Amino acid sequence: MKNIYFLVKSDDRIINFLKRENFKCTAGNYGCPWYFINIENKIYKPGRPGVEYGYVIGNHAITFYEFAQIYEMYKKYKGKELLDMSIEESPARKITFDEYLKQIAIGTRGEPIALGLHLATSGKVPMPEELKEYLKECYENNISPSDAVQGWI
Repeated sequence: MKNIYFLVKSDDRIINFLKRENFKCTAGNYGCPWYFINIENKIYKPGRPGVEYGYVIGNHAITFYEFAQIYEMYKKYKGKELLDMSIEESPARKITFDEYLKQIAIGTRGEPIALGLHLATSGKVPMPEELKEYLKECYENNISPSDAVQGWI
């Protein structure tokens, strides 16, 4: 999977997200509004006019939100056998409830349909008790942050 990439439309969150997830940049920045991202090798390349760095998955660009959802699924199954779909978490992969809320806040930023959810999970407004109970239940049942968002909205 050396030259297979997601083509992700750029926004202000993408670089911080990629750095936080330990992706390495392997090309210069040419000011284009997209990034080629290889999740298997954890590398990214800023777009460059007229240059295709490799095969683009789906032959189409996706949004940062869509990429974040795909990456969460990828991390969920990383290290498992090819057809192992079990969702139990290993102790090394277990995250805290606060980290779970941060993942929801990152994934919902800029999404109009989930604006209230973003504001509540990022701590910008008080979280309604009903939402907190719902998210706590999702967290305890190993429901991914993206599935929890879809269940709420």
